[in-house]
Amino acid sequence: MVNKNKDNKILELLYELLLESINEDNKGEENNEK
Repeated sequence: MVNKNKDNKILELLYELLLESINEDNKGEENNEK
């Protein structure tokens, strides 16, 4: 059961990284359009 907490934290970190990368991609697309 202890491992589940670690897995959840890892998933949360991965999710945050995913959101950050999506935000960066959106910024990049906006810059390309200008």
